Amino acid sequence: MAGKQKKVVRKKNASGADKAKNIRVLLICALAVLIVVAGVLAWIFIAKGNEEANMSRDEILAKGTYFEGVSIANIDVSGMTLAEAKPQIEEKASQTLMDLKITYSAMGNTYPLTAEELGATIDVQAVMEKALFYGREGDATQRTAEINKAKEEGVNFPLEAKADEEILAASLETQGEAYNIEMQNATVSVKKNEDEKNLQVSGELEFIEEVAGKEIDTEKLIADIQ
Repeated sequence: MAGKQKKVVRKKNASGADKAKNIRVLLICALAVLIVVAGVLAWIFIAKGNEEANMSRDEILAKGTYFEGVSIANIDVSGMTLAEAKPQIEEKASQTLMDLKITYSAMGNTYPLTAEELGATIDVQAVMEKALFYGREGDATQRTAEINKAKEEGVNFPLEAKADEEILAASLETQGEAYNIEMQNATVSVKKNEDEKNLQVSGELEFIEEVAGKEIDTEKLIADIQ
């Protein structure tokens, strides 16, 4: 009985060793696959970098694609060319301008300004180009850091509206008629009363008090709005 029990124990030990060996083989295979995948990705990355290194700015604008994780106005444009992404971004810009409204306070009251009154515009092309060249400018270390950041954390380029100073000034001048008060000096005038029947002339002094002027600093207001 004891001999048979020892044989069983040896078989169990052998079976455990085989399992451990199989696990090691699987781990080695998995590691090898990861190394191969990493190598392929690195080769693609290097090949793409070398290809774009010989491309002009205009060629990148025409053929280059946004890196993974890049968004414009919270719209994911990863893998798209500028031309492919542009319709969505232009639509978003139009909607942004339609919804744009700011308010300012003057003499205790609040006044609204629409995008039209601001002369607001969004330079869609400039934002899209800036996003496209993210990860393509600077030295290799900077480019790699930006590409990794976009991939791991995501990078968003907002659409920012800018007011036209002349249009804004004209709008503020029009609205200013409601709250700007022109200064007036105190005046004294004589109101004559003539009595032709009795040939008498008399007069009354009329005093008009001065009016303190109140005016918003338009230049400062424009700077604050912009």
